[in-house]
Amino acid sequence: MEPGRGNFTSLQPVTISNGEYQHTKSGTKFYYCGLKPRVFVALILLFLVIVILAATIVLVAVAHADKSSVGDNDGKAEASTGGGSLSSVPASKRRRCPLKSERSCKAVGCLYSVVDEFGKPLTDTSVPKCHYPDTMKTVVGSSNFPGYSSDASTSAKGTDTIVLNLEKSKDDSVTFEIGQNTTSTSSSKRKTKRSEGSVYTVNYHSDFGFYIQRAASTEIPFDFKSKKDLNIMKFFLTLDIAVPEGTLATGLGKFGNYLKAFDGTVYTIWSRPEEPAAHPFVLLQSPSGTASGLYLESTYPMDIQLGRDSVIRIVLLDTSLKVHFLLGPTPGDVIQQYWKLVGPPTRPPYWGMGHFYGSKSADSLSKIKELVSNHSKIDTSFPVEGLLLSPHLNTDRQPLNFSTDVLSYLKLFIENNQLQFVQSVPPSIATASDNVNISLTKLESMGYIKDVFMKENAAPLKGMNNKKITVFPDYTAGKVQSWWDDITQFSRGYGFHFHENYPYSEIDGAIGVCGDLSGNINLAKDILSLDNLEKQTLCLSAEGKDGTQLEFHNTWAKSQVKASSTALKPYSVSKHPYIVSDASSPGTGIYAGHFHDTNLDSYDGLRYAINEVVTYNMLGIPFTGPNICASESHEYCLKWYYLSTISPLSWSFTDKTPQLFNSTTASKLLRVVSFRQTLLPYLYSIMYDAERAGRVPVRLLSFDYPEDTRARSYQDEVLLGDAMLYTPVLSQSREYRISYLPAGTWCNWVNGQCYAGPTEVRVSEVDGPQGFTFIKAGTAILTQKSAQTIKKSRQENVWLIIALDESGKANSTRFFDDGETSNSIETDYYSLANFLAVNNTLTVTFPKKGYIGGMMKSQYGKIFIYGLRRKVTQLTYNNRIISMNCIKAGEESSGVQFYKMIISETSISLALNKAFTLRWEYEAKTKRRSKIL
Repeated sequence: MEPGRGNFTSLQPVTISNGEYQHTKSGTKFYYCGLKPRVFVALILLFLVIVILAATIVLVAVAHADKSSVGDNDGKAEASTGGGSLSSVPASKRRRCPLKSERSCKAVGCLYSVVDEFGKPLTDTSVPKCHYPDTMKTVVGSSNFPGYSSDASTSAKGTDTIVLNLEKSKDDSVTFEIGQNTTSTSSSKRKTKRSEGSVYTVNYHSDFGFYIQRAASTEIPFDFKSKKDLNIMKFFLTLDIAVPEGTLATGLGKFGNYLKAFDGTVYTIWSRPEEPAAHPFVLLQSPSGTASGLYLESTYPMDIQLGRDSVIRIVLLDTSLKVHFLLGPTPGDVIQQYWKLVGPPTRPPYWGMGHFYGSKSADSLSKIKELVSNHSKIDTSFPVEGLLLSPHLNTDRQPLNFSTDVLSYLKLFIENNQLQFVQSVPPSIATASDNVNISLTKLESMGYIKDVFMKENAAPLKGMNNKKITVFPDYTAGKVQSWWDDITQFSRGYGFHFHENYPYSEIDGAIGVCGDLSGNINLAKDILSLDNLEKQTLCLSAEGKDGTQLEFHNTWAKSQVKASSTALKPYSVSKHPYIVSDASSPGTGIYAGHFHDTNLDSYDGLRYAINEVVTYNMLGIPFTGPNICASESHEYCLKWYYLSTISPLSWSFTDKTPQLFNSTTASKLLRVVSFRQTLLPYLYSIMYDAERAGRVPVRLLSFDYPEDTRARSYQDEVLLGDAMLYTPVLSQSREYRISYLPAGTWCNWVNGQCYAGPTEVRVSEVDGPQGFTFIKAGTAILTQKSAQTIKKSRQENVWLIIALDESGKANSTRFFDDGETSNSIETDYYSLANFLAVNNTLTVTFPKKGYIGGMMKSQYGKIFIYGLRRKVTQLTYNNRIISMNCIKAGEESSGVQFYKMIISETSISLALNKAFTLRWEYEAKTKRRSKIL
């Protein structure tokens, strides 16, 4: 033995608890301690015993905590300490836990294994590596309806007991609430009302689950089969709901088909540049033609998968959720039920439905003048309502005001041209500095208040837009309203286009390091299908008055448009606000419309745009439309203008203007835009129907004809209101198409030829957009001659088109007011005109007549009556014979002949605000002689 050293040459490392404690030859020298080796060894052994006892206590505490965690397996041992370890859950019974990594999987209480129960590597990719424990904690409630309770001590919201509620909220809907009982943590019974609505019954499975069955049939639109379909874990929950096989879904994304198959696609509800809508609502159409809806009421991000096994799988980054089952049974019924929950849509000002143009590059006075000069070269009859200003035009100090020279020019532009302008607003406020470390004092010196902005670590969060350091308003903060009122004052008389209000930032998260909300954020990024929820937006930990971005990111835009609607009120309490937004969530339509800034440079983009228009209409935001004509192609641009005909919002934010095309294309564009403006009285009236009666203005055929399987394949034909079918030619290098007309009778706008559906007809571009427009028999449409501005157009003559059904009847009611007064209904400052055709008589009456000036003074120019089955020989107006022209419009293959009657202004001098009666007499029927055999 070497002098001065103990005999510990073979001493091995000792592992204690979570680390290694080692003694090495070079690290232990007893002679220097003044103790004999035997005493020293005894002390070492005593020390080891104490450490082992302490480690045992820690391990027992950890095991006890794991055992009480949500989602644990009731204390049963699980061999899941490593990716290759065994799991007690057989591979065939593993239910997928949505975590991507092993570390995150275990962190939320799930099990992770890459082998089956026999230790063999998994080869079946459908077997999840991360999976739930085999047993979940359950407490039986009542004998006829099992209850469920789960200790949520590891949930994101604290230690409350999870309580599930199921109750009938309406005769046509059921609400299933997953919440927390904050008053008593001992409650284990499920609160429930066993109620039956007029169209459904609720029934219960033996293993906790329930299903909803239609009263009129055996169909089960929703089936929550067992307790294993609901899993509440740390920070999130998953829920599976089965629907009938063959069901098609509408919603959940703007791209692809309007009717989505259950093909395994996952849709993430998270507002972002490629998908600014965050609406956790889906309209479901079963193979039988009945419709139902599912609204998941939560502001947190979630994944919704349409599983191949006809199961809707929901992953929510929260432990509370309210599920609304809407029972229809028609698509229109479902939407009305949904709108009752989120609020009815706003009706825009009449002038807001005109055509606006602008360019993002017009960010200076000289470029604005150039843009206006280009448009001034257009034929003066080209309808243009106003100018859409670039979001980069604002001065740095006052972000929504303008320099003196720009302000003076805009005022002259409005006065000289009788046009409007709308301000494009970026999502953030430039700090007028490129200094990343700009201080709060600097912001305050610029007139900005501390409590106005989203914060990170108690300081305003800094992002970047247009290569400038920016800060982001918190529109839920108490002080923000007066601040927002001040800086938006110049735009009050006009309106706002809110761009990129997801909210967008050129960098991910913030300039600096984002917080992690006690570990929740990192887990959140690993649970959903999106890899980075902070991509091009704020930190999820960014704080506002009502909470963090994790919870309120999806509703940031809604809070912005709500504050802006309030800011516009001081301008005039009675004026309709003009507000449109890029991003949206449930209830945004109460305050604003929506514009689509995703003009794809492909012909598929046209069909995607149709999907957007009809989807946003369904979601309660009917004032919507795509960016038109952001392309160099003459033909492609023309097709986009065809699409604008059915868009309540018409705007073109591009450097291309119609006069830059060849004369042929420019004349076609003039024809399309003029036709759209003639439709504005009708478009405005159906927007009233949406606001007051809950009727969706713009729809695909499958919405009104869910049982017609052929109608489902025509996803480029649009129903506009109750009276119009629009079938545009959108294919490349094609000037005609085959249009499908569903059940009923449809009369062509141009020639009055009527067709009995279902049938197919050939339409062509030769007659312009009118050529592929059809009027539904039994309805009436009122139009008005186009002019360069809406103000001028409302002074022009009106045209009335009546389409008679097979029994010779038609009945429609249309709405009129001054187009600006927001409370015209409450103040009785409006009129309702009823157009009723029956027994060879057209009667125009006014169930409500509170508005008689303005447009109502316009004269009838022409009256068209389509769908006549015989020729008219005489027409009387107030018992006086007047002239008319009745000609044959066409003949069906069945031998049925159709006529149209045209009454000109020379025959009848009558204002729109006057009631009147027209009566006609048919040509006598000719008796056919029977052949003598």
